[in-house]
Amino acid sequence: PEELGTRGVRGLSETLELDAALVIDTTVANDTLVHQSAETITELGSGVGIMVKDDSICVDSRFREHLMTMAQQNGIPYQREILPGGDTEAGILQVGQGISTIGGLSIPTRYLHTEAESIHLADLETTIELLVALLNDNGIPISRS
Repeated sequence: PEELGTRGVRGLSETLELDAALVIDTTVANDTLVHQSAETITELGSGVGIMVKDDSICVDSRFREHLMTMAQQNGIPYQREILPGGDTEAGILQVGQGISTIGGLSIPTRYLHTEAESIHLADLETTIELLVALLNDNGIPISRS
């Protein structure tokens, strides 16, 4: 994971010649009373997070829109995720390896990186549903850098 210096994805990215990458991770669900609604990144029970950007990347807009369209067409609840102050392994793939077509799916998680981490089962299920829909799809838009 990125918390340990992205060792795994760095080695993988140097071994494979990737046209596209989809990073699956957890993200902050901070839909609690102590946060202002403008600070909310994702909400538990509102569906899979589709990454818009984090501190390491801006997701390829065509890939992001493709994921959102697939979610809509398949009736899969989703939420846009903008993660300030955090990153994923996607940054290594995009910046370090020049992969333009980067996307991200996130499982909203409350109390991230603590012993009390909590997810909503429906969010996990929607993440799996969208991943399966993507794997069955032949139309992933590939950008060339």
